[in-house]
Amino acid sequence: MNMTLSFTNAFDVALPPEQTWKLLQQLDLIAPCLPGGTLTEWDGGDHFAGEVKTKLGPMRMTFGGKGRITLRDTDAHRIQISGEGVEGKGRGRAQAEFGFVLAENDDGTTRVTSNAEVTLIGAVAQYGRGAGMIQALADELTRQFAANLACLIETGEAGEASLSITKLAGRTIATRFRRSEET
Repeated sequence: MNMTLSFTNAFDVALPPEQTWKLLQQLDLIAPCLPGGTLTEWDGGDHFAGEVKTKLGPMRMTFGGKGRITLRDTDAHRIQISGEGVEGKGRGRAQAEFGFVLAENDDGTTRVTSNAEVTLIGAVAQYGRGAGMIQALADELTRQFAANLACLIETGEAGEASLSITKLAGRTIATRFRRSEET
């Protein structure tokens, strides 16, 4: 079974685009900002390896994989990354194309717009059936990454780095419930 999901998200960074661009090039600094993510290898350039640990209910999954930067346009502040990973217990694999572009906000800070296309293959594809929930989880992951990045900028250390799909789903449902009460 295969399932392909596409996401677009955006967040602001309290730095000008040039400084944000330089920060986002330092994979060893920003990897801990990704919930559940760990950078295990990086050649200092375009090739890297890592893993993402997640928990779905009682099930723990670890995806180990490799990636590479396929496009780095410094003038346009745009980057594209291609990667793939295998779930450690043989429950499937994932392939992803991810990119981001930076733009300057009116106040001199940076707007980061990211896009991703993720293909889940094998048993893990079953978890992607609820595409609306998966989109909400992607939104929450982006929010958490942005918060961790802000913490890194302010304190020099990334914030929370664990990823629990159950925990994120709970937050997502609570947020949707609050929004429906406001309308």
